[in-house]
Amino acid sequence: MSKLTPNIQQYKKHHPLFRRLMGGWSFLVWVAMIGVTYLCYLHGGSFLPLNGQVRVIKENVSSTETARMSKILVRQGQEVQRGDVIAMLDTAMIDLKIRDLDAKLRHDRQLEALEDLDRQHRLLEEVQGLRKIISETELLFESDKSSNAVLTERYKAWAVFLKKGLVSDTEYFKVGVELAALEPKLKKYPEILAQYQKDLADAQRLQQETNAASVALRAQTEGQTLDASIENDPLMKELRSIRENHTLRAASAGSIWLINFQEGEVVAAGATVVEIIKHVAPTVEAFVPETLTIQVTVGQEFRVSTLTAPNQYYRATLTAITPQVVGQIDKANIMVNRVIRGRRLLLTPIEKSTLLPGESVMIEQLPKPWF
Repeated sequence: MSKLTPNIQQYKKHHPLFRRLMGGWSFLVWVAMIGVTYLCYLHGGSFLPLNGQVRVIKENVSSTETARMSKILVRQGQEVQRGDVIAMLDTAMIDLKIRDLDAKLRHDRQLEALEDLDRQHRLLEEVQGLRKIISETELLFESDKSSNAVLTERYKAWAVFLKKGLVSDTEYFKVGVELAALEPKLKKYPEILAQYQKDLADAQRLQQETNAASVALRAQTEGQTLDASIENDPLMKELRSIRENHTLRAASAGSIWLINFQEGEVVAAGATVVEIIKHVAPTVEAFVPETLTIQVTVGQEFRVSTLTAPNQYYRATLTAITPQVVGQIDKANIMVNRVIRGRRLLLTPIEKSTLLPGESVMIEQLPKPWF
């Protein structure tokens, strides 16, 4: 068969265009491959949108004491501010304890004052008594020394008289006996007086310490009434603090969500009386599967949309990732006890948003720029 192209005018008219199209297929393929590659680059490492939820931060207003509910001053849905009174517990029992302690402290203060005066009086009497005893002992000492001197002179003189027969032996020996009995007594006086002086010094020192303590106490409480002194008592402060705990207050601003007790019911210590949804900047929680955890890093930006307004987006920054891989049971899966493992994410919106606590959201990676 001849390989020559037939010299047909119609064929020759279309043949150049057909050949150009056929010759350009390779170029079109390359353009298509480049486009696909670029699209893969744009979406490389991305994953389908994640389901998340706006965190609900609650404050549980609890009772630290077991008491009967006296008043509830809020209602569900009410807005409260920090420090607002939420409820009040019955204070009858604690008030009774405060009254009893007040009476006891007043009685104790009076007894302390009387005991202080009595102690000072007894110490004064002891000092005065010791001084009197010392004075009397010194007088006796001087008297006995004088008697000893007289008896000594008499004994010497009567020794001469006895030789001359002017006195009898009985009288002479009687003087000797009196002199012999007086000498050990004179030797004992210095020891007795030294002991009395020591007792006096101890009593005077104790008296000075007692007086100084009384002066210091008066200076400390000067200008302070008995009522103020009682209020500063540690046990009274503790009871006052417990009574203050019977008034339940909001620790932060928020909305009243649940009221678990009614007036008249007994509230156990530690029981949650009211739940408050706190007014805080919204944050979003999400869960990323383990296979995709390598693609998320702290500081990465995402966009968040709600189910109620899917076309409205909020930019958010990934601020925290659980340091460990955790498990999450997928209850919607037909495989029994299947556990999906991954990491939990915490995202903070960059701009002001209208996200509501507990609201479901979709989380997507921000698309990469074309240039």
